[in-house]
Amino acid sequence: MRPRTAAGLVLLVLLLLLLLVTTCASASASSSPPVAPTQQSRFREWLRGLVSYDPHRPPRRPTQCAAEERAPGPTSPTIPTLVRLFGSQSSTIIGQAGVGPYLYNFSEGTTGTCIVDGGDDMYDCGNQISVKATGFGYSGILSYRQSPASFLAGSGDVTYTTYKSSAYPFVWLAVFDSASDGIEGFRVTGNNGADGSGAASWGALGVSSVNPNFYGWYKKVYGAGDPSINHLVIAKGSSNWTQSANSYTDSDQHTLQKNGEEKTTRLYYLLFAGRYGHDFEPNSFGSVMDAFLDACEVDHGTIPA
Repeated sequence: MRPRTAAGLVLLVLLLLLLLVTTCASASASSSPPVAPTQQSRFREWLRGLVSYDPHRPPRRPTQCAAEERAPGPTSPTIPTLVRLFGSQSSTIIGQAGVGPYLYNFSEGTTGTCIVDGGDDMYDCGNQISVKATGFGYSGILSYRQSPASFLAGSGDVTYTTYKSSAYPFVWLAVFDSASDGIEGFRVTGNNGADGSGAASWGALGVSSVNPNFYGWYKKVYGAGDPSINHLVIAKGSSNWTQSANSYTDSDQHTLQKNGEEKTTRLYYLLFAGRYGHDFEPNSFGSVMDAFLDACEVDHGTIPA
């Protein structure tokens, strides 16, 4: 028998098998339980693959898994996942950033809506936080949660939680999320314990060196003898935000507001304190930002050259 004749017979047999499977499946639909859809579909695909096989066609190159191929882009962990990561990695974050020896372990921050004192006159009811969503006003002063669960913030679809690390060194975190990419403002208010002594300064940190999807800003009140107060705000997506703060050291006021159409789906706020009014340089804030993102953000995206 010639090779082409043999190949033709094999092709004919396979076509008959495919027709038989299709006919039997249709006939059994009303008289007996059908073959499991996954098994049936896989068998059909196997037969079609054999029928359409071309020995001269080069093999298909392997691809990434379907889930990775469908991924829309860099994504952030859910709030519960993020808080658990932060809770387990806070010591590593501080160690990596190199600021641990200068931190002050402030008290409070797990209940209420402000830190009443924090120890050594750090606050006079400060660290009051609120958030603003597109098309809505600022939320009221938000309650501390100390929970991995997420809660409605009271402005648009924004959800949030707060969490203070439970062991040395103490760092306080608030995380905000908006499924509609609608976060357009964040602010801290309240009173500090500096009472006009020392100094206040603030500024932009620019893009993270480990995750180009995030940008940072800081504010610090330092040099008053009381524990220094250090804000670090990290927003996803753009640096085009307007930052404002009060230079009076008794004020905890610090605001970030979208500039033009800029807004974000994820915003972080970290608070830490310095011993004896320690003055942390801007690069220390940048180190904390990078260490936090490196430990807690799942997808680092593409780091530019």
